[in-house]
Parts: sequence; C-alpha cells; structure tokens
Amino acid sequence: MFSDRSHLLLEEGFWHEEVRSAVKRWYVVDVETGVVTLYSQTVVEHGPGELAGMVESHGFRVIEAANDWPTGNTGLPAEFYPLVAIAN
Repeated sequence: MFSDRSHLLLEEGFWHEEVRSAVKRWYVVDVETGVVTLYSQTVVEHGPGELAGMVESHGFRVIEAANDWPTGNTGLPAEFYPLVAIAN
C-alpha cells in the first residue's frame, strides 16, 4: 500500500478533543535502506449544521439528502453526514 519494496509499517492515531480533530500518522521504514517516510492525515469533526453553514457561506444551497444514503455504520451513529449542495 505504501511501498512496492519490503517495508515495515508503523501507525499511530490521536484524538484532540479541544479542537475536535483526529490525527493519524504512518511511518514506512524501508527494510533495505532504513529510510523512514512519514505520511499523515488530519480530520476535523463538524456536525451537520456546521457543515451546512460552511457550504451555504460559499454560495450554495443545501437540500435534504436521500434518507437511504449510506452513512458508514448500519444501526450506529453516522460516520459522516451526506449533504447535497446546489449552486445558487
């Protein structure tokens, strides 16, 4: 996934409640050379109202998404909020 060569993959993740952000880091160690390459991802949590407000503040109109639109977890809280945005 991270390399075509033999490698060791180390992963760590953190949740930062005060800024509602998740950070994930992957360290890929090349087995032959020992070179370490870092990949990272930061995700910020926003509620449905916040998301709609951000989209609308950029000139779009948010309409109701289809009720059967999958949200990542069946029978559990949504992992994401589908929005349908239409340019004004």
